[in-house]
Amino acid sequence: MDSSNSQPIDSARNTMIKTQDVEKVNRSPSTASSTNARSAELQSWAATFERMSDQRLEKQRFVPSVKKDDEISTNALGAKLERALGRRMSGQDAIFKRKDSLNEKAVEIAAS
Repeated sequence: MDSSNSQPIDSARNTMIKTQDVEKVNRSPSTASSTNARSAELQSWAATFERMSDQRLEKQRFVPSVKKDDEISTNALGAKLERALGRRMSGQDAIFKRKDSLNEKAVEIAAS
């Protein structure tokens, strides 16, 4: 398995990033025997993902610049804010009703 071609997904940006130091993982001898099953399973998953990767498609992948990534994030935040404000303010238009003012003389006459 050629691990130099492995490209984990950066979930914050939803893009693929290249990793150079995949083999530089600290492995202690005391945990090596207890993680053999896990490492075998991880190697199986890695082999499956490598078989699924298509180099032609990876060359076509769009990788935004830092500025473009910031713009996309700002636009997404603005859209979320607009939707939230729309839900908050919908159906809350004030309807003014004229209250009858109390007239003390009218109250005294009605009470008598």
